[in-house]
Amino acid sequence: MATPKEKKAYKKGYEAGAGSVEEGLPLWFGTFADMMTLLFAFFVLLAAISTIDPVKLQQMADSMGKSVGKKLEVDSQAMSLGDIHSSLEELVKEMEPNPETGEKPVEVTTSTKGVTANLSSDISFGSGSAILKAGIIPVLQEIVPMIERSYNMVAVEGHTDNLTLPPQIP
Repeated sequence: MATPKEKKAYKKGYEAGAGSVEEGLPLWFGTFADMMTLLFAFFVLLAAISTIDPVKLQQMADSMGKSVGKKLEVDSQAMSLGDIHSSLEELVKEMEPNPETGEKPVEVTTSTKGVTANLSSDISFGSGSAILKAGIIPVLQEIVPMIERSYNMVAVEGHTDNLTLPPQIP
């Protein structure tokens, strides 16, 4: 317990100190900051000592996937871009060159967009026709399974000549 002299000195110091502070934070702010720091430390400790069960984590991810959207299953046999490029290169090596031009009917390149298989127009369609030539069917039968096993996005692009199609083809 404080003596009367101590009480008087305390009161005198308190009154002198109260007048010297003009601006500052509200009194509750220090308490609030301490509480936030302690809560942060508490949750960091909880995260540090927790153990993650992989089975429960997978179940949670599956249930979230069902509620938010469909889960995309990646086939373990899926091909990467490098695998597709090498497979297409092997396919091109096996092909015979065009007797007229001496070039291979398929050209394989890799760019920032991915792997590109460029099929020459003379092997795929006749001029002014929308019907595939018979020579392209075996090539497509080789390429399509490679594309189906890929987990990458596939874009098919084509160009035409300036001849009009017959009226029976829409």
